[in-house]
Amino acid sequence: MTSMPVPAGPAGPALTDLGLVETARLIAAGVLDPVAVLDAHLARIHALDGELGAFVHLAETEAGQAAITARLAVQGGGPLGPLHGVPIGIKDIIDVFGQPTRYGAPARSGEPAAADATVAARLRAAGALLIGKLATYELAFGTVEPDRPIPGLNPWNPARWTGASSSGSAVAVAAGLVPAALGTDSGGSVRAPAGFCGVVGFKPSQGRIPLDGITPLAPSLDHCGLFARSVEDVAALFAVLADPVDEPAPPPRDGVPRIGLPMSWLAGAPPVDRETDLAFSRAVDRLRDLGAVVREVALPPLGDYHAACFAILMDEAMAVHGEALAARPDLFGATFRSRLRDGPARLPISAAQARGLRVELTAALDRGFEGLDILVTPTSARPAPHLSSLSTLGFLDHPQFTAPANLAGLPALSLPCGLSRDGMPIGLQMMARHGGDALLLRAAGLFQDATPWHRARPVLAPRPG
Repeated sequence: MTSMPVPAGPAGPALTDLGLVETARLIAAGVLDPVAVLDAHLARIHALDGELGAFVHLAETEAGQAAITARLAVQGGGPLGPLHGVPIGIKDIIDVFGQPTRYGAPARSGEPAAADATVAARLRAAGALLIGKLATYELAFGTVEPDRPIPGLNPWNPARWTGASSSGSAVAVAAGLVPAALGTDSGGSVRAPAGFCGVVGFKPSQGRIPLDGITPLAPSLDHCGLFARSVEDVAALFAVLADPVDEPAPPPRDGVPRIGLPMSWLAGAPPVDRETDLAFSRAVDRLRDLGAVVREVALPPLGDYHAACFAILMDEAMAVHGEALAARPDLFGATFRSRLRDGPARLPISAAQARGLRVELTAALDRGFEGLDILVTPTSARPAPHLSSLSTLGFLDHPQFTAPANLAGLPALSLPCGLSRDGMPIGLQMMARHGGDALLLRAAGLFQDATPWHRARPVLAPRPG
C-alpha cells in the first residue's frame, strides 16, 4: 500500500475521519446529511477494501434506504436515536435481518438471516445504519488458516497480522471504513485485533450485552465486543447495547483509579519485547502523573489462565459444533477441524481440570482487585507479528494477556499506548472487576485524554483505477 493523507473536506476533516459520537452529533444538529455520510463511507470502502478485505458483504441498497429515512427524520424534527444515521459494521457471526451470515466459513451458503440479533436490533432502534458484514476466521475461532486468505489485512502494514477472529471489525475501523463495528471475544478476539490495528476494543462484563442471534463458539467464554477509534465512542455504543443494571459501578476514588500491575504476568512467558515494555512503562508513568496510585499485585501465572481458558474453549466449541462436524464435515474447513482435534493435546490440562482451576483462578483475580480499581498489562507481548511467522496452533504455546478476562467474565479494554519504531501500534489492556464497566471506561478515557496515541492513523491510498 502506498501512503497518502486522508483527504480533508472543505469544512474540516473528511467525513470518514469523524468518530461515532461526533458524526451522530452533527447529523442530529442538521450539519451533516446521513446520505452524504453513508456515501462517503461507501466510497472509501470501494476505494480501499478490495485490498484490505474487511467486508464480506456490503448492504448498500438497504443502508441507502435507511440513510434516506434518517435524513427525512432529521428534516421532520422528530426524536432521533443516539446513533442516528451512523454507519456501523457487524462481524459475520452476528445475524442481521436480510443479510447473509456465513460465519467465516466458505462452505456455508450464507442464507439471509430471518431476524436481527438483539445487538443488531438495538443498533437499528438507536438509528444506526447497518452497512454490512465483516470478515472473521471460521466460526470465530481466530487463528491463521493456511488454506484461506487472512480475513482482513492490517492497514498499518499488510504483511503483519490483525490478531484473531474479529480482525475484519478492527481493520474496518482502523482504516476509516466505518466509525464503529461489533465483534466477539472468547479469548481475546476483540482486544488483540484492536491492539494490533491501533483502535479501541472493549469486551464488557459477561452478561451485559445479550448474545441472542450471535453464533456461539464457547458459551461460557463468549462476549460481544465493540470497536471504535476512541473510548468515548465505545462508551456510546455500550450505552445502546448493554442491558441495564440496578446499580452503577462505583467511581474511582477521587476520580483517579487505583492501578494494579500483575508482575508475575509481566515477567513470565511470553517475554514482553523491548518496544512494548517501553510503551507500557511510559503508559504506567503517565497514569501516575495523572494521580493514579500504582502498586504491584500477586496473581497465579498467566499460563494457568491461558491454559484453562483455551481448554474450556475447545471443549465447548466441540460441544456446540461436534454433532454437525460429524454429520457434515464438508461444512467445516480443514483448519477448523484440526484445531478441535489437535488443539487440546497442546495444552497441559484437560477441560475437566480447567473447569476446577477456573474457580480458583477467578477467586485469585477477585482477591487481586482488593484495594484496586483496574489491572493493566500490555494487550499483547509484542506489536503485530509478521504473517510469515504464524502457525495454525502456535498461539496455544504462548500465554495471552487477554485470556484471564474471558475466564473470569471481567470487563477489559485495549486502547493505543504507542507506536513501534517501524510504525506498528502498541496496545494497553485495562481490566476491571465484573460489573465495573463504567469504571473501566472512565479510567481508559482518563488515559486517552492525556495521550495522543488514539489520534494516530494508518495512511492509505486507493488502488489505481
